[in-house]
Amino acid sequence: MERIQADAVSIGVLRLTLPNGLRVDEVHLEAASLSAVRDPLSVELGAPAPLTAKVGERSVADFLEAKSPGNIRHFEVAIQEGKIFIKATVRMLFEVRGLIVCRLEVVEGRQIFVRFVEAQFLGVNPKQLVQAQLDQVNPILDAKDFPVSVELVSLALEDGFVTLAGTLAPPSRAAG
Repeated sequence: MERIQADAVSIGVLRLTLPNGLRVDEVHLEAASLSAVRDPLSVELGAPAPLTAKVGERSVADFLEAKSPGNIRHFEVAIQEGKIFIKATVRMLFEVRGLIVCRLEVVEGRQIFVRFVEAQFLGVNPKQLVQAQLDQVNPILDAKDFPVSVELVSLALEDGFVTLAGTLAPPSRAAG
């Protein structure tokens, strides 16, 4: 079994699409050590490694467009000052353009939930309608869905991006 070793690794990945369809624009991993086996391919970290991921406004809008019911479309997303501002067209009896303001929250180091802040459609605040939609999609990200062990540490919403920081853990080995 041929093994290669690295004492330090910096990995960058661009436009990574998650199984739920969300496109992550940038992922950066810094590892103190890494070893790999060629056949079958296997990569192991020697210690937990810091990980950052960035999702931009266009990627959020594309994700919402793909996942929303057919009566909600034409998403525009702005990420700033700790909030996500989402404009969309809702078709009821007629089309209405509205604004939803949300924030994101890391829960138990493994999930990200969307939290309602406010909404405006025709000057009315449809909180119950928006909250019902959010309840159907939360959590929008769950670390258990990843093929590796990830702890979500922090989340920032600014400058057009959702920036997530976490730790990628090496697989635990059973004694034996």
